Amino acid sequence: MSDVIIDSDSGKFKAGDGQDLNLYHNGTNSFIENETGILYVTNKANANMVFGTNNTARITVEADGDIGINETSPTAKLDVDGDIQIKGANALLLNHTTGAASDTYINSPSSNTMGFRTGGTLALTIATDQNAAFEANIGVGGNTLNSWNSLHSAVQLGYGAVAVRQNNN
Repeated sequence: MSDVIIDSDSGKFKAGDGQDLNLYHNGTNSFIENETGILYVTNKANANMVFGTNNTARITVEADGDIGINETSPTAKLDVDGDIQIKGANALLLNHTTGAASDTYINSPSSNTMGFRTGGTLALTIATDQNAAFEANIGVGGNTLNSWNSLHSAVQLGYGAVAVRQNNN
């Protein structure tokens, strides 16, 4: 088989009955376009797929499905080497049951505030002034969080004050 060469920046390689798959270069950028249906990019071999820029691997999809972003040997379903920015809904959903809707998440309930929710209920809020508001019981060192007096080991804070109250109800 010989190479197919289109010797023009305006020329396109077109495939399909309706010529709906296009591969071309416009003089500056290169494009793969699919005008109908799903565009599949598949490695049928039991090997990784690597997407890169500037001659450097940026996204690695391992044969087992693990994805690495700036990580060439991912060890989890998503392994990121670098910061992650979440926009839009501003929530990181944590879901331990496949297919179930998550009601445990970390979000930004208001400007410059971080909230931790479990069971759909706000449990902890941290503001930009570093003040934290706990909306639930707190336990340290124990395995039961059923009352305000669930402290089972020493607590030491470097700055500020600690107020501990016992719920007598």
